[in-house]
Amino acid sequence: MATIAQVMDAMAAQLENELSTGAAAWPVTLHIEPRAFSVAETPAIDMLLANPTGLEAGLAGFNELYGGIPITIRVRVSTADLYTGEDLLLALMDDEGDLSIVKALDSDHSLGGFAQDIKWNDGFPWSGYTDFSDVNGDGFFLGSLLQIGVLKGQS
Repeated sequence: MATIAQVMDAMAAQLENELSTGAAAWPVTLHIEPRAFSVAETPAIDMLLANPTGLEAGLAGFNELYGGIPITIRVRVSTADLYTGEDLLLALMDDEGDLSIVKALDSDHSLGGFAQDIKWNDGFPWSGYTDFSDVNGDGFFLGSLLQIGVLKGQS
């Protein structure tokens, strides 16, 4: 069975691969990490182990609740140019387009074999806008959260 760390590494690698074309078209450099990290540069995408949401339980078959893990994908952009930052955040939150995180995850629900399946809420799965503090205390970043459930891959 895949470990949580392997799942998060595979998710970051898939996002990096799938979003590279869209990032080049903006042009921006996306900082994607498989673990929680303090923002060095934005736009930043990282993964956090989250509280159970029920999504992870809904992945398994009848009466099979093993192996599901809740992960939150956190996205943050700079507010130095608020309109450009907001447009970039919207592109990352959209369900279509070259910078769509949902579309990038949807391209391979197995995350290269490290997961059996992944799930997020239907409709608009993002939390909406959230302010995140700048670790230097110099202001804030604009961002959003995507809650997903992952059923780890079986070996």
